[in-house]
Amino acid sequence: AELGFQNLSDINYFGSRSDRLITMKQGESKVCENGSITSWGCLNQGNATVFKSESGVDNYSTSESAQIINGKDGTFHFSVRHVDDDLAADDVNRPMPSALTISVNDDAKASFDHNAYDEKDLKIAVQCDSFCNCIIKKEDSCSLRAELKYPENPEFFGYHRDDVSVTKVGSDEICNMDSVGETSWGCTHTGNAVVWAPKDPDYYDYNNEESVDITSMYGETVSLQVLHQFS
Repeated sequence: AELGFQNLSDINYFGSRSDRLITMKQGESKVCENGSITSWGCLNQGNATVFKSESGVDNYSTSESAQIINGKDGTFHFSVRHVDDDLAADDVNRPMPSALTISVNDDAKASFDHNAYDEKDLKIAVQCDSFCNCIIKKEDSCSLRAELKYPENPEFFGYHRDDVSVTKVGSDEICNMDSVGETSWGCTHTGNAVVWAPKDPDYYDYNNEESVDITSMYGETVSLQVLHQFS
């Protein structure tokens, strides 16, 4: 599988964009990404990045690939995730899609575009038989959203606060209210689950919720923990 961007000559605006290729084999826990070599025979190489300047100096377009030595009788899942962009002010809303090409024995079988503004990962499943005949299809993105909130009309008085945190198996990075932006494994935390319900109905009150969003849960295991914060 190879991930790359369109030819520089076909891009008529300026800036940079990067996407990332993540490869998994069904039944295996090791992910093929970021230059790794897995025990099940996958080699990840390169970075899918494109840059074009107004001056035409130092322009480049590079690709990322995942090479699987033996795909027979295997089911594989390829994900394309947007990493970063830095476009000129006039070009921020223009698409600069990357393309994922799936080849079997060096024969290109299918190609799929990924637009960064879709916000979802592009997910492709490839299932091969013992003769290396492969079925290739696009999958729906498996995203997760968890919301923590108190009842709209709480049957209690006073101040209460709970915090939610998420951990992923295989990662030490925690997704919680101390997180800045998205974690490396695609989790974003927002809000603060806190309620203030005074006895006096004329006094001010508030009831805020908290949420975590994980862009892709395919093949992942996460744990969610809710802790009460005593005032």
